[in-house]
Amino acid sequence: MFIGRNIFSKDDSAVDMSGNNLKGYVKCNKIISENKNGVRSDDNDQEIVVNSNYIEGHSLYGCIYLQGDANILIKNAKLFNNSSSDSRCLVLEKLDNNTPNLTLNNVKSVTGNLVDGSIIFLANFDGIEIKNYSLFTNIYLDPSENITLLIGKLINYLYITSEDLT
Repeated sequence: MFIGRNIFSKDDSAVDMSGNNLKGYVKCNKIISENKNGVRSDDNDQEIVVNSNYIEGHSLYGCIYLQGDANILIKNAKLFNNSSSDSRCLVLEKLDNNTPNLTLNNVKSVTGNLVDGSIIFLANFDGIEIKNYSLFTNIYLDPSENITLLIGKLINYLYITSEDLT
């Protein structure tokens, strides 16, 4: 369990969690990495809750980077990628046939590149099911990624896209 006001990193991930462990909880107002990802997790088979008002990452690393069987619930967060080039918000990477498990609850996701950026980027695989309890984005999810929102869909307004979101 980690509770604090701000976590900041200039050159590395602000929060980096790896290895199997018990359930975890991170509550922090701001999590910021200037040059990598705000939160990185790999091989956490138990759910870790990240409850933060603001998570900032950079470039292709994304705001949140999940590998292997990482299991994360992102709650009440605004994700912001500060890059205008390879701007990704959530990066999910499959390792050794293990796919990350992601749940979104009241998440706003803003990419710095409205043309080539991505809200959710899948590395080494395509197609994933994500539990979604309210997602707001500034660009649409990439249909080629084959992402299924298990609960919220466009028709019931639990997934809303607007370029006005900043």
